[in-house]
Amino acid sequence: MNEATRDTELDATTPMAVLEREHQEVDAGLEYFVAHGIAGAPQLRTALAALRRHIFVEEECLFPMLQDPALRMPLFVMLTEHRDLWRTMDEIDAALDGDGPGDRLQVLGRTLLAQLDRHNSKEEPIIYAHAATALPPEAAASLTEVLETARVPVGWSPGPDD
Repeated sequence: MNEATRDTELDATTPMAVLEREHQEVDAGLEYFVAHGIAGAPQLRTALAALRRHIFVEEECLFPMLQDPALRMPLFVMLTEHRDLWRTMDEIDAALDGDGPGDRLQVLGRTLLAQLDRHNSKEEPIIYAHAATALPPEAAASLTEVLETARVPVGWSPGPDD
């Protein structure tokens, strides 16, 4: 194995790489649902649960670790977008639990995908890139542990609108 291959494999285990991979997995579940309709409802529910957990980990663990004043506004934007994502997920849950029209679910699925595309296109290059270089090893290890074990507490949701 050459040095470049080894470094790439090591990078794949960093907390930021795990968070990016979670973005891809959530997107894949949502894309499957949009492509297959109600037959993809199990993948949709899995994606929603994963996204809720992902947001929880970011807000309760990662974001508090980032104290750089230059990130104050980008983090505010991320928190605001998390609330918007959460509201869309709640709408999807309500539509899944009811017997509303399937086309409404498709619209909501596409809406959530678009929201995530806008959100992740800022979060990865700004927040994750900063965290990848700024987190001390102990903080990165703590985040890794949280990523392996975290569960969203019943009733938790992103903070209130400011």
